[in-house]
Amino acid sequence: MSFTEHSNTIFKSLNVVVAGLTVLSTLLLQLFFGGFIGFILSLYVIIISTTIIFLEFKPIPALYKYASFYYSFIGRGFLHILLGFIKLNNRLKSGTIINILISILNIIVGLAYILLQFNTKIDPPNSFNTNTVTSIEDGIEEATSDDII
Repeated sequence: MSFTEHSNTIFKSLNVVVAGLTVLSTLLLQLFFGGFIGFILSLYVIIISTTIIFLEFKPIPALYKYASFYYSFIGRGFLHILLGFIKLNNRLKSGTIINILISILNIIVGLAYILLQFNTKIDPPNSFNTNTVTSIEDGIEEATSDDII
């Protein structure tokens, strides 16, 4: 069994674990301890990380249309690097070792994803496949005058 046979499981597990650790550490260690700016940055980290977790299980057509960087190695790479530096900057002065380690893990995963963008031997996981994302118009029916109350 080679890496390419298990790549979907490996990428899904990696994304869920890293984003889950990011959400957990932000909730427990950062959300209420960084003042107003720290609170706002923590909310951004939680929203972005939760979106990464959710996308591993169900693609969102509107997100692909407006934020397609979630569906590529290079986009996810820069996103993980952004999350890592936000967390690192937010708590570097008084941060715990756990926050610093999770920040460094985000940055390492981000750099690995950027390098994977240029590696043609490894296929993107199914969660990056644009064919699994259906059109946003598929689920919307046009309302007729009879449907309006």
